[in-house]
Amino acid sequence: MKTPSPARRHTRLAVLFPARPLALTSFGLVAVLALGGMGSRLPGSPPDGQVTASLDRYKSDVLAYFKHVGLLPIIVPEGQRVGDIYNPSDNWVLKDRASRCFPKLDLAAAEPSVLPDVILNSVDEAGTALGLAKLLNLSASTDRQQRVVVAYSDVTFTRASQGELRDALDAKCEYLRPIVDETVVPPADVDVKVIIGKVFYARPIVFFATEDAAAAKAQLDSLSKVLPTAAALALRGLDADASVSLGFGQRHGVLVESKVAVPVAFAPAFLVKPVFDRTLGASSDASVLKGYRWQQFDTSSEEQRMLFEHIVDASVR
Repeated sequence: MKTPSPARRHTRLAVLFPARPLALTSFGLVAVLALGGMGSRLPGSPPDGQVTASLDRYKSDVLAYFKHVGLLPIIVPEGQRVGDIYNPSDNWVLKDRASRCFPKLDLAAAEPSVLPDVILNSVDEAGTALGLAKLLNLSASTDRQQRVVVAYSDVTFTRASQGELRDALDAKCEYLRPIVDETVVPPADVDVKVIIGKVFYARPIVFFATEDAAAAKAQLDSLSKVLPTAAALALRGLDADASVSLGFGQRHGVLVESKVAVPVAFAPAFLVKPVFDRTLGASSDASVLKGYRWQQFDTSSEEQRMLFEHIVDASVR
């Protein structure tokens, strides 16, 4: 199997956003995001409290990395694609599929890209990254606080523009018309739905750093007992030289590698912004909320990425 280069590495994450309205006065923005509780959707059967705590730590860590590039991690890969519609106010329920609402959406070929590595601080979080809650049951000899690196290999992305989504919208999903047309909606009528505008796919790689070769062998034995033997995963020990060549530093350790590309992160196609009416001749503070307008989210815009980060930060306080 081809060895991934340090510049093209990967991870297996899942889907986030928030479920409560956010009044962000410093940016004049009201938005709805939702960090859905997905512990019940993870495989394995460790105690619920342990799964929830690990998942919360993992979400926090991966959000900190991805928000800076205008993305949200996908915690549970479920074939997410551009044009899928989620309801963030209802625990991120899948509202509609792209195949139903945008059946004629013709996406360009996937383009190559890179994603930042994610540094985790426990084996428990690594289990979440791999979608394997069984890692919570590793033997007591395993250091749960060891350093773990999640990287992404063979990264590609697909995306759709506002015009492409607008032209492809089917009559069955007219409730999305105000979003794709970027029209002003009265406050009482705003219906927050998240349309996926860009999806990143990659093969996840998780590196477990150990103190020495003996510790690496012990961890390799432990992981071999709890990881599935499916052909989709590869498991091997690394010496210090091999670790350096892959960009993980001069450390012994164990590498768990997915052979299959999965959706790992996404960007919403649109962000919602408030629209105010200002009374002519009145003070600058005399403004009335007229409604909300959806605006295409451009992840290449530094201003929009900063706004996006602010929304995400406020949503998880």
